[in-house]
Amino acid sequence: MKTQILKNTILTLALSISMFFVQSQNCTQCDNTGNPTGTYASEVGQNTTASGDYSFAGGINSTASGAASFAFGNSAQAMNHHSFALGGLATAENSGSFALGSFCTASGTNSFVLGYGQNSSTILENQIGYSLMIGINSDKPTFFVGESTGAGTTGRIGIGDVTDPQAKLHIKADDNEQAVLFIEPHTFSAANNAFLWMGTPDYGLRAGYHKLYFITDGQYIFNSADANVGIGTINPLAKLQISDGDIFIEDIDRGIIMKSPDGQCWRGTLDNNGSLNFEIIDCSLVTSAETNEANSIVNIYPNPSKGYLTVKVSGNNRNLTVQLFDMTGNLIIARNTHNAKTVIKTKGLPSGNYIIKVSDKEGNLIQSEKITIL
Repeated sequence: MKTQILKNTILTLALSISMFFVQSQNCTQCDNTGNPTGTYASEVGQNTTASGDYSFAGGINSTASGAASFAFGNSAQAMNHHSFALGGLATAENSGSFALGSFCTASGTNSFVLGYGQNSSTILENQIGYSLMIGINSDKPTFFVGESTGAGTTGRIGIGDVTDPQAKLHIKADDNEQAVLFIEPHTFSAANNAFLWMGTPDYGLRAGYHKLYFITDGQYIFNSADANVGIGTINPLAKLQISDGDIFIEDIDRGIIMKSPDGQCWRGTLDNNGSLNFEIIDCSLVTSAETNEANSIVNIYPNPSKGYLTVKVSGNNRNLTVQLFDMTGNLIIARNTHNAKTVIKTKGLPSGNYIIKVSDKEGNLIQSEKITIL
């Protein structure tokens, strides 16, 4: 039985292949009315027309007029060379175009359209060359892939009615619809969070259970000159406004830093008696300066330090200056070094917090770090 089925399958396949190698006047014409005018063209089905050379038309009322074109279905049309139309009222108008579905048209050069429009008067049409468009029950695409610029590159993706994506992924909502990107863990819990990474996994957003984390290895920057930050309010009137809440500063040696009109910086800290005390500090030590790590990578350890501090440099730049400041900006230690490893003795220095700076010979800051000496 199996042998007979195999023989029948091979015979059918051989017969199908042989149909494509005979000349047009000998091709299959199921309704006995066809007369393919294209050289080596084929017509099957009812009222089909294969006028393009090496073309194929099948189904009913389908036309393959382009050279080496293919049209199959109900009123499918492949109108240009190497075009492909499959489905009901699927039309491939331009060279290399591909239409698969119903009430859809690929009119751009080498354009692809997949899906179906609503009816014969509301079709899904891709007019953009070298692109892919997918849509369902509409004349607007749900998904779009744009052209790459060449080998080794990739195109852009649009979701929604977007045929000219402005980014690698461009999402546009319909009218009266929210533009939402939903990242959903299988089970949203303390152990299973939702992440959005930007650049590297070290930068991005993390949605934990009842929490939202801002992840960065650098700074949190609100860089608009006119932007205000509001906590507990949607209409902040200052650079930072907190409504119906407190500011909690836990560490006793940390506090509020303010700059007076003369440019001097002051740090206010609270003592154990509840008194607010202010001290003058160096403004340059307050903020982390932008570092230049193009030629050197600096590691400073141990931190906290007791007795000594090691500054280890890797990279080409070894002509460096190491400076140690106290928290009021006074220079405590300064040393020029050409070595990969420099040891600074801290024995005898008062316990507390210090700032260590490493600069190149031009004075460009490479590393600035707060350390604690025990």
